[in-house]
Amino acid sequence: MISIPRIGLGLLLGACATFSLACSSSSTSPAAANDASTPSSDDSSTTPPPVDSGASPGTDATTGETDAGTDSGPAPLSCIAYCSAVMSECTGENAQYESTDACMNACPNFPVGTAADTSGNTLGCRTYHAALAKTATNPHCWHAGPYGYGGCGTECEGFCTLATTWCTPAGGFDGGAPPYTDDGTCLTACAGFARIDAADGGVGLDGGYTAAGPASGNTLDCREYHLTTSLAGGAMQQLHCQHPGVVSATCN
Repeated sequence: MISIPRIGLGLLLGACATFSLACSSSSTSPAAANDASTPSSDDSSTTPPPVDSGASPGTDATTGETDAGTDSGPAPLSCIAYCSAVMSECTGENAQYESTDACMNACPNFPVGTAADTSGNTLGCRTYHAALAKTATNPHCWHAGPYGYGGCGTECEGFCTLATTWCTPAGGFDGGAPPYTDDGTCLTACAGFARIDAADGGVGLDGGYTAAGPASGNTLDCREYHLTTSLAGGAMQQLHCQHPGVVSATCN
């Protein structure tokens, strides 16, 4: 048996260990070395790309509601804005409502439409014409008022919208039978009423309807006056909603 000195054995083992590490290092592939120097795709320190919510500018991605504070379009419609404008711009002989309260009672009964409306029996259209009334009260006050006069729906459309909503039990009227059972019946009756202002389609101050009258006579104008007066609410609603119908104690 060959005898290896103790010190010589230790040196031999150390040399082998060194040789093993060198072999292990040299066996690493170039690709692996490159991977080690390249940031991983799931590196948490990498900033993720922005997520496209699919919402248009000025729109809340969670609700779809347009932010009125952006340039995304006209401001949202509101009865407060409409009544503020029409009461401010349409006064005196161009007045459309007797008071702001009367306007606020009428407003929720109009079809809303859109803020881009320039015609049709809608709140959007009336709001548009109320703004135009700042520079031209006539005809725009009449278009912005409850009866539209061809600018915002026909006169009968506006009349029947209020008569079949405000002057009903659902609208708060309990002073008798509603003046009309439905919109169709009202529109048919309305077409047969005489109009004081028929010659000019309601545009002009010729003794036809205003917020101050006429209070009598078998005309649409008289019925419009009483319907508008009823918008004050309370006892005025109970009294004056009795008069816009075909059979009327005051408009006969």
